Amino acid sequence: MESKQKREFIPKISDAEKEYFVKYDLRNYFMRDGASYSDDKSGEKGSRYKFRDGSVGTAYELHWSKGEGFLAIVSPNGKWRYRNRFDSERGDLISYVMKRDGADYIETCRKLRDELGTHHLIDQKPTDDWKQRELEKAAVERNAAKLTLTETFEKTLSTGYATLQAGVENVQRHWNDAKEGFSQFLAMRKLDDDTQRYWRKDFRNEPEFQYDETYTRKIPTNNPGGVQFPMVDPLDLSVTGISRKGAGRSGNGYGIVAKGSVKNLVIMTGEANDPKPNYILYGENQLDPMSLWQVNRKRTDTWLVSSSGGPGERELAGLYKLAKDHPQAAWVFVGQNDKASLAIQNKVLPAIQEGNPSARIKIRRPEDERHNDFNDVLQNKTQSAEKVAEFKAALKDLKESG
Repeated sequence: MESKQKREFIPKISDAEKEYFVKYDLRNYFMRDGASYSDDKSGEKGSRYKFRDGSVGTAYELHWSKGEGFLAIVSPNGKWRYRNRFDSERGDLISYVMKRDGADYIETCRKLRDELGTHHLIDQKPTDDWKQRELEKAAVERNAAKLTLTETFEKTLSTGYATLQAGVENVQRHWNDAKEGFSQFLAMRKLDDDTQRYWRKDFRNEPEFQYDETYTRKIPTNNPGGVQFPMVDPLDLSVTGISRKGAGRSGNGYGIVAKGSVKNLVIMTGEANDPKPNYILYGENQLDPMSLWQVNRKRTDTWLVSSSGGPGERELAGLYKLAKDHPQAAWVFVGQNDKASLAIQNKVLPAIQEGNPSARIKIRRPEDERHNDFNDVLQNKTQSAEKVAEFKAALKDLKESG
């Protein structure tokens, strides 16, 4: 009788890790995701916030684009929560990432463990000798089965979506309901008619009605006037997920991954649809490479690829495959002038180089560090002096570390 294949033991999320997540400064996390302080007194300075139990904390007002946006609130015990100004959405860091990425609780906590580096807080104290033996055995198996970077990417690419098929099919229904056309949201972000016309097949406008989270009925869209970008399987370019962007119902910014999505790269080939691009521009969101393409020379021998925030294993594997399949292409990493972008750069460049060791890669960021990204260049929007100083310090540390 064959023995059942044992799954890798992954320590459960400890209480210490959960406490770390809910006490993590939401201001920093949201700003890494593209938020910024509001301009009034309740922005960066903070204001007094009274809770229902009578205790008093501090609320900081941020926004995704224009308007009031939402509050990031810290309580006297150090726990952070957020609350939208104009709708009922509220929660902590875990619930925010769950909604943004369309992930369940456990998957989200494991992602935050890797992202925030809480491995040292894993509670590995065994409740009995058997559990201790399992922990030790799992550690040995992990080391024995350690894969090279190429093997890791190839394994990821070979993993299908069988167990996720229902979710992917629902997302494809969502995509098929959307329509091509001129986007007022992209125009508001200063992406001009020529840019929109050239990339029109690579994004769609949100329909007036969308599916609810169960995909059993339709409700008024929570992103009116917004756009969708399709995440695609790097093997056959079928839609596996949707990145949704817009002003949102309240007008204060909206950016999430549609529920049921399997995160992959957004790959935009444009009107020319050149099968052998000479340039591939990567950005951590869809607007970054689109904006640089407009700022630059609007070359038609160019593809734009992007993740939705920090790239996960499928997105990195997709970059590896693109670099491997298109050795003729020169790459441009379209970075932002912030600390998070430097961390993303350290993931993206090795993936490209693993696919093509001879790849030519240029790193582009706005020369004026007061602009966070190239879309800010188009909008002539600047970030605070504190953010500029934080980026300069992180960039210096990166250079000194080699």
